[in-house]
This record gives sequence, C-alpha cells and structure tokens, in this order.
Amino acid sequence: INSVAIESADLEKGGSGFTLKIQLVSQDPLPAATVPMVDESVVSDTAATKMDIVKTRTRTREASPSAVDTLYVEGYRLYREGRIVEGLDKLAAAVQQDAGHKKARLTLATCLIEQGRRDTAYSLLREGLKLQPEQTELARLLAQAMFDEGKPDAARDVLSASLPGVTEDPDYHALYAAVLQRLKQHKEAAVTYRDILKLHPENSVWWMGLAISLEAMSRPEDALIAYRNALNGQSLTPDTHQYINQRIHILSRQLPHDPT
Repeated sequence: INSVAIESADLEKGGSGFTLKIQLVSQDPLPAATVPMVDESVVSDTAATKMDIVKTRTRTREASPSAVDTLYVEGYRLYREGRIVEGLDKLAAAVQQDAGHKKARLTLATCLIEQGRRDTAYSLLREGLKLQPEQTELARLLAQAMFDEGKPDAARDVLSASLPGVTEDPDYHALYAAVLQRLKQHKEAAVTYRDILKLHPENSVWWMGLAISLEAMSRPEDALIAYRNALNGQSLTPDTHQYINQRIHILSRQLPHDPT
C-alpha cells in the first residue's frame, strides 16, 4: 500500500454544527528507471563462458523499464510541464496497454479531476475497481473526489464497498469517518475515529474529528477531553488551533466540573 499523508484539514460549518473535511495525498513517488543488472565479473573476466554472457544479457533485459512504465513516466512529466493534452494522451495510452497498471490509472484519474473532467475520471476509477477490487487506493481517490464535489452519500457507498482493515489502511478509515460525519452519522464516525486513534494517538486532526462527533452526540465531557488531546498532537493549522481553543473554552464553561 502506498503511504499517504494528510494534506489539509478544514472545518465546514453547517446547520447543526461543524464537519471535519480532510484531504489526503499519496506520497508514492514516480517509479525511477530501473538500473540494468550487470555482472562485472563477466565483463572483466576474459575466461567467462558464453553462457554467463547470455545470462547477464537476459537479466539486463528483464530489469529494463517496460513500455507502459515509459509511457506513464513520460506522460506525467509532460503534464507537469504544462503540456496537458500530450501528457493525458500518454497516460491514457499506458492504461490502455496495461489496464492493471495502478499508478498510471491513479495518475490519469488525478489529472482528469484537476482538469475538471470528473465524469471521465470516475469512469476510469470504477473500471479499475471492477478489474482489481482489492486496490483500495482507487476507491479512496474516487470517494475523495466525490466528497469534495459534495456527494457524501456516493463517497460512503464507494468506501464501504472496499473497506480494508483498520490496521491495513488507517487513512482510508479517516476519510470514511469524515464522510460519515458529513452525513451526520456521528456514532459511526466516532467509533471509526476511536479505532484509528488507537493506532496513531498523536494525530490531532483525528482527535478533533472525534471531538466534533462526540459534541454532536451531546457528550460534552468526552468531547472536551478529545479537544484537549487534539492540542497535544500535530498537523493543526492556526485557524484549527484557534477553533479547538474556542470549543474548549465554551465546553469548560458549560460543564459543572472539569472532566480531566
């Protein structure tokens, strides 16, 4: 599974309170061109047999990047350079030649979303999930795009259909919790946040997400504890830090005693 990180965490105010919205970003780098394996002893030893040379050449060919990888890397390079159409064409060609090339499909879908071509990106990701249902990264990107577009119901359906184990992909569950929270399914969201915080208790964004759902469930004492835990972690923006301090101040004044 590719590593991911939280790129941003924003609060959205609705009719019944606040909702935590997180943005995940893949940290998986582009594949570097594979260096051919060369047995130096074969090159330097004049007594090397022809069979050794044949084996060395075979290993070199197998280690060379595939044509699909070349299309993928070149397509992404062109796209980043601003040659959008050329880049998208090469990425599409990579997917067409190898439908199971996950990185090419993810990159092409991401670029299409950036270009506002969401329907095409959604179709591309759904097609990939039909071919490889176990590829949760495809489901995560699809659900994140739907969530950002204001379609939390659709995002929930996508995420729940490919839900991995909590220990396998806690960031996937973090997105799932944020979607559940947007849908006001606060009990389910709180349980999900609790489960992933057992794995990463230092994550301030998740503590804040738990606090928001607990507060919505009329559990101010537990929410106050969660908000305070959020201040002890990392990944908070100044605005988010200010919001947490405000909630702590308000809840502290409402409670007859300090739950700490």
